[in-house]
Amino acid sequence: ETMQEMIVSPNSYAVGKKIVDLHFPENAIIAIIKRNGKFLTPNGSTVINANDGLLVLADNAEGVQKVQNCLDSDRKGQ
Repeated sequence: ETMQEMIVSPNSYAVGKKIVDLHFPENAIIAIIKRNGKFLTPNGSTVINANDGLLVLADNAEGVQKVQNCLDSDRKGQ
């Protein structure tokens, strides 16, 4: 398994969206969200905020990269 922390940029496609709507790969989960110095246990209806720290777990590096690619996409879809 692979684990990586990712920071959500303010212009990320994910900002304001529920985790379930982001279509992350099935082998990747957000285990913990660090928000404003507190740790949250997310579920599918959790909304991603700008500057959230996401602890992502995946079966392999490809799963982690797909999550990173989603977070790196800007809100205009470019």
